[in-house]
Amino acid sequence: MANVNDNDKFLVNRSDKTYTIQTQNIMADLLDDDLLLVNRSDTTYKITGADLKTSLIPPDEVPQIQSITLTEQSPNQSPRFTSQNFDIDVVMNSQGVPFSNKSIDATVVGDITTFTRFEEKLVSQTNVTTPDYVTGSSFNRTMTPGGDVPAFFRYIGHSQTTSFLVGDSIIESVVLTLGQPITVKESISILYAPVGAMQPQNEGGSFIWYGRLSASDPWIQGPAFSPGETFNKSGFPGTLDLSSQLPANKVITELHFGLKRYPGGSGGAYIYPGGVKIDGTILESTVPGVELNFGDRAWMEPLEGGDQVYQVTPATNENSNWVWQVDYENNKAIVLRSEDPWILDALVKGPARIVTELGATRHLKFDTSGNVAGLLRYPQDPPYTTISSDPTLTLSFPTSFANGETPDTTLAVGTTITATVTAENSEGTAGPLQDTVTPSN
Repeated sequence: MANVNDNDKFLVNRSDKTYTIQTQNIMADLLDDDLLLVNRSDTTYKITGADLKTSLIPPDEVPQIQSITLTEQSPNQSPRFTSQNFDIDVVMNSQGVPFSNKSIDATVVGDITTFTRFEEKLVSQTNVTTPDYVTGSSFNRTMTPGGDVPAFFRYIGHSQTTSFLVGDSIIESVVLTLGQPITVKESISILYAPVGAMQPQNEGGSFIWYGRLSASDPWIQGPAFSPGETFNKSGFPGTLDLSSQLPANKVITELHFGLKRYPGGSGGAYIYPGGVKIDGTILESTVPGVELNFGDRAWMEPLEGGDQVYQVTPATNENSNWVWQVDYENNKAIVLRSEDPWILDALVKGPARIVTELGATRHLKFDTSGNVAGLLRYPQDPPYTTISSDPTLTLSFPTSFANGETPDTTLAVGTTITATVTAENSEGTAGPLQDTVTPSN
């Protein structure tokens, strides 16, 4: 079959006048209602310019991916990921019309350990009071004759106070009946926050905290403090673990706060049983707080109840306070309210810690040459894209990530790596198509 050359001419009728149009200009100059003659098997037909252009332009079509292959360059050798390379090869069945863009993503799945810290931008904030699990009328005081110095137990958020004598030989106690039973999975601790001294004060001597889960349990001794010693109310300088007294069904209905003075001492103090930390979350006390919302993509796992978070901005220098509880599902945290405001769109940071997630998924952060720079909770944005016909890419892991940890330390044995490709044009998307490798020593 003879080919049509760019300088070949078409005879065109437009408004009863005849024109010639070269092939190279046909798409630009031919009008849809122009008329042309076509001879087929000695029979003449009339077609429009729109008919001719449609026959010359290939129809739009969705691309088609034939395969993607992920290959470990040094299989069955140590290290598994550190300084190792993985080749990605994509073969297309059809590039599609218009020509398609290909996007490549890579993920690792396994037990992932990172030395990290909570560091997320603040999206919004709401003033709240922290959850209250103790009813206002639930103070059941156990009075026992003691020494000659009164002390106060005050539960934050309630106006009711209890005073009694504190001696040096008998533990005086307050029983807090919970407004509803609470099931404890693993751990429970009382958080103490003594905040100031009574009058008269500073006559020497110290007080010792005690705690237990029920009247039948022995007292567990906690921290000591001196009258006149002032603590940050949110700092909870004393923590007393009562997990060893959990009943078999792990359901608790009351808590016992106890106090005894050192022999020979005197003086009194205002005492705050500041809260109860259950399974890592501080559940008690109705103190003014701020609910900080970090948005849909925040990673909350490095943050725990009792952590101190802070925000450094040019306007406020530093604002910090203590985390009362963390809502991991909705990416929120309640912190104690402070005088300085929290600034939207600025980073809120927490303490550094080692976090291990079992069966976690992370996306690789890599550049256009395939050099892996780190792990992400979401696909990198913008993604890696190419218009190559059959794309190839080599993922190269570093000797260590930015936090100083090696990839093999971060990614436990058994961690898989998966390469994913999609191809897309205006007609639609092909894929995703994947291939997975499990590196081994």
